[in-house]
Amino acid sequence: MKILLSIDEHEASLSGGQYDIHQPIDYSSKELGTVAQLYYGTEWSDEYEALAQMIEKKYLTSSTLKHHASSLSRIYRGLGQHLFENYIPQKIGDVLRNLPEDTVILLTLNEVSSLVPWELLYIDNNFLCLRHVLGRITEREYQPGHPQRTPVPMLFIANPTGDLIGAQNEANYIMAQLRGSRISVSRYGAEIRKTHYLDLLKSGRFDLIHYSGHSQSGYEPGKSFHYFMDGPLYGYEIEALAGGNMPRLVFSNSCQSAGSIVQEDAGNTSLAANYLRAGVAASIAAIWAVSDRGSGAFASDFYRYLLFGSTIGEALLQARRNAFKRWGYSDFIWGSYIFYGNPSMKLF
Repeated sequence: MKILLSIDEHEASLSGGQYDIHQPIDYSSKELGTVAQLYYGTEWSDEYEALAQMIEKKYLTSSTLKHHASSLSRIYRGLGQHLFENYIPQKIGDVLRNLPEDTVILLTLNEVSSLVPWELLYIDNNFLCLRHVLGRITEREYQPGHPQRTPVPMLFIANPTGDLIGAQNEANYIMAQLRGSRISVSRYGAEIRKTHYLDLLKSGRFDLIHYSGHSQSGYEPGKSFHYFMDGPLYGYEIEALAGGNMPRLVFSNSCQSAGSIVQEDAGNTSLAANYLRAGVAASIAAIWAVSDRGSGAFASDFYRYLLFGSTIGEALLQARRNAFKRWGYSDFIWGSYIFYGNPSMKLF
C-alpha cells in the first residue's frame, strides 16, 4: 500500500487506496519552529522552555528536556507523542494507527513543516520510521542522464579532512563489504579538494555518492557545508551544478547534513535540499550529530539490503530496525536520518 501524507500550516491531507482525507489545521511557523528547537537543541527561548515543561509534565515522569545533548534519546517518545496528538488531525491519526506495517508513506511538506522530523511521530508505542517505509518527496521529477548501470558506479568520499578515524574505519568496512558486489567503488580521502569533488559530482560518472566527513548546518539557505582539506564546500556551490548529469542518490553520513537551522524566513538550510535542487534524485542525510559506531553500522546495513534487491525505502527501514534492536535508546542512530526522494526507487 502507498499513502500520500501532506502537511502545511493550514491543512493536513492523506490520500491513497481507499482514503482521501483533508482536514484543516492551524499553527504558526513560530509555534512549529519551537517544536523543532526541542529536537535540534537550538537557541533557548521562553516559548521553548514553556513547551519543554508542558511536554515533560504531560508525557514524561523522570526525564528532563533542558539538557537535550545527553537526554533527548530518552524523551523522544514524549516529543513524538506530542507531535502526533497536537499536529495530526484525528481522522488522519486514526488511519495512521491502523495502517499495516511496511506501508509506503510519501511525505509532502513545505518550508515550515519540513523543519520538524515527522518521521519520529510516536503512535501506539512505536515510531513512524520504525513501522513504515518513508520518503519526503518534491514536485521535481528526476531525469536521469543515462540508462541504469550495473555495476552501479559509486563515489566514496571518506575522511576528506584527514582527522576522522571513525569515518576512515567506516569506509574500510563498507569497502570490504562491497568488494565483488554489484556496486563498483571509487574512493577518495584527504587528497580530494572541493573543486575536484564538484567536478566528479556533475560528471555523470556516478549513480551513487557516499560522503563520510564533517558537515554543518548554516543560518542562511545555501550556507550549510561539507568540509574538505581546503575549506568548506557550501550548499550554494552544489546548487550551482543544476542542469548537470547528477547522481541518483547521495548518502551524506555526517552530522547535520539534513538538519536546518530553525529561524523564521530562513528557508530550508540543509545540504540535502541543496543536492535536490541541483538535480540529485534522492538524498539520505542526518539531522543531528551521529556516532561513529552507529553511523558506520547503519550505512553497512543499508547497503547490504540494497544488494539484496530492496528499494531504498525498504533498506532504510531494515537498517533502522536493526539499529534499534542493537542499541535501543543508547544510540539514537535509527532516528537520525531523513530520506528525501521516492522510497520505492531501486538502484538495481
